[in-house]
Amino acid sequence: LRKEAERTEKRLSELEELVEKLNKAKEEKSRIEKNLEGVRTRINSLVSSINERRVKIQELERKSERLEKVKPEAERYKGLEKFQKEYSEVKSRIEKELKGYEGKLSQIEERIKELIGKEEELKEIREKVEEMAETLEGLKQHAEEYEEAMRIKRTIESLRKRLTLSEGEINALKNEIEKAKKRKEEIREKLEKIGEEKGELRSLSGEKDKAISELMKAKGKCPVCGSDLTDEHREELIKSYRMEIEKYKTKLKELEKEERDLRTELKKIESILKKESTVIANEEVLKQIKENEEKLSQFNLKELEEKAGKYEKLSEEKNRLEGKLKSILEELKKKPMLEEMKKNIEKKMENARKELQKYEEKFKELGFESEDSLKAELEKLRPLYEEYLGLLDVKGELEKEKKRLHEEEKELRNLESQRKQLEEQLSLLMETLAKLEKEYSKEEHEKLKKEHVEKREALTRAETELKNLEKRKEELSKTLESLQKERDNVKNKKKELEELRKARERVQELREKVRRFKNILKEDALAKVGEYASEIFEELTEEKYSGITVKAKENKVVLGVIYDGKERDLSFLSGGERIALGLAFRLALSLYLAGEIPLLIMDEPTPYLDEERRRRLVDIMERYLRRIPQVIIVSHDEELKDAADRVVRVRLENGVSRVEEVEVG
Repeated sequence: LRKEAERTEKRLSELEELVEKLNKAKEEKSRIEKNLEGVRTRINSLVSSINERRVKIQELERKSERLEKVKPEAERYKGLEKFQKEYSEVKSRIEKELKGYEGKLSQIEERIKELIGKEEELKEIREKVEEMAETLEGLKQHAEEYEEAMRIKRTIESLRKRLTLSEGEINALKNEIEKAKKRKEEIREKLEKIGEEKGELRSLSGEKDKAISELMKAKGKCPVCGSDLTDEHREELIKSYRMEIEKYKTKLKELEKEERDLRTELKKIESILKKESTVIANEEVLKQIKENEEKLSQFNLKELEEKAGKYEKLSEEKNRLEGKLKSILEELKKKPMLEEMKKNIEKKMENARKELQKYEEKFKELGFESEDSLKAELEKLRPLYEEYLGLLDVKGELEKEKKRLHEEEKELRNLESQRKQLEEQLSLLMETLAKLEKEYSKEEHEKLKKEHVEKREALTRAETELKNLEKRKEELSKTLESLQKERDNVKNKKKELEELRKARERVQELREKVRRFKNILKEDALAKVGEYASEIFEELTEEKYSGITVKAKENKVVLGVIYDGKERDLSFLSGGERIALGLAFRLALSLYLAGEIPLLIMDEPTPYLDEERRRRLVDIMERYLRRIPQVIIVSHDEELKDAADRVVRVRLENGVSRVEEVEVG
């Protein structure tokens, strides 16, 4: 099928190539015929244009001869017209200039006369100014003294406007402010004492509330005294504590009332003290007023005012005359300049007259008696000049026409040659076209096209079937390869499963070892915590108990105490001893973790501990808790501050917390 398709395709390609050559030949024939038609049309157009241009050239040559004939008369007209125009302009200009110069000269002469009169006036003014200067020199000091007195008077008026209090009011307010300052200090001291008392009362009241709460929860032993706790004893203690709390509240109310009264009074005092700045300012202003009034009393204002007025009037008159004097001097400076201007104008007038005389002499040289005879000659020559102007472009136009004629004749020769070449090419192409039409068969071409399509379709079907078979073969190969891989994978999974079974057994063994190790660590930790707790508890109970037992039971820690060599449970302890035991255990646990915790916070670690136990706790904290980097203790007990490096006190004053650092002594 492929060989048959290739043979058919080869013959079909030959026929299509022949068709292409045939079409190209036809296109070339059409192009040459079109070009030949264009060349013939252009040749006819050029022949007509050349004939017309030759006629035009003959007419231009005739006009050129006429141009040369009228040229001398036209040039003479041009020269006379130029002179006549120049003469008219010069004459008009000079007459205008002379008129202007005469007007300026008249003004300058008038101005010079005025300046001569000003020179006399200048002498009189100078004499008056000199007399006034002598008089002003005598009055100058009085005028300066009057100005100084007026300045002081204005200052006093300005200061009086700033004054808001009289001298008596100032003294009264000063006394009132001094008393208010003393009373303010007394009130501040009282408020500080009240604040301290209120803080102490609230602290005592809080302690009693805690004691009542502990008593209500306590069973067996009294958390206060350690004796057996009966309901009657409990009620008696609670009643006693509540009475004390009521006393504290009553005292607090009295203190708060006193505090409110003092703060009300303090506000009134503050409003008085605010007036101090006003008093100081008024006192300073009053002092300045008195100083200025004393200075003002040294002047005789009436006499000074009269002389100052005279001085001012004379100064104004003198300034006016000096201004006038200066103006006259400025004007007199212009006199030499005006005289120079007068000479220049006279000289310019003389030059203008000479220039006009030269043009009148030239008139006679040209053979004319007057401007009218010149104008008559120009009218006579104007038609020839206008004809000359109309012929000026003839020479240029003649050259252009000759050049265009030469170019058209050259183009005609080239077109004749081109026409011959195109006719020869067309003849050869017609022969080639006839030969190609003989070689080409349209029926054979159509038959081959149909045959080629059929063979191509058969070949495509065969190739498609072959591709499908090859694809099926490839799919079967991949399926086989996948099954082989799956078989290998099953083998590997069986091996992995066996290894996991062994690993699970090893993990179970490891878990058992970790559990046993944890128990050992827990027992060791509890033993260490028990040692620390025993030491601390022995000190807190004055060695009444010889130790503490710490045991792990299920997920809990059970505590006990050693008394007389026997282990006792916690019910054996009093309320205060239980609190001491709990504190000892928490401290022991903190000491055990000292290498791991950076901070320990203890909130109220001493409730219901007596003074001796609190003192012992301070010693214990100083010895043991130094191992922890930072320890913060919050407490109402003053004794604990002896164990601290820094002490910060928080107090409640008037409903506001005040924080301050206390020196460690």
